[in-house]
Amino acid sequence: METKKESRPKKIERLLKKRETARINKNWQQSDQLRDEIFSLGYKVSDSSNGQQVHLTSRSLYNRVKKFRRVIDQTAANFC
Repeated sequence: METKKESRPKKIERLLKKRETARINKNWQQSDQLRDEIFSLGYKVSDSSNGQQVHLTSRSLYNRVKKFRRVIDQTAANFC
């Protein structure tokens, strides 16, 4: 699931900008480190001819759905 820029956290956006700058400067080691950091936060970055493509990892999606379900369950319990 590719994410839209406006739906991504600001921290992810900052890391993506730093990574883009590292790639422009051909600093591959920094670019790889930033990609790994972004991945640890639940987003996968892949490079294409159109630039960086950013996707939520399946684990991140699972955790978001799980959290959303908890909120729904808590809200429903408050109405009972």
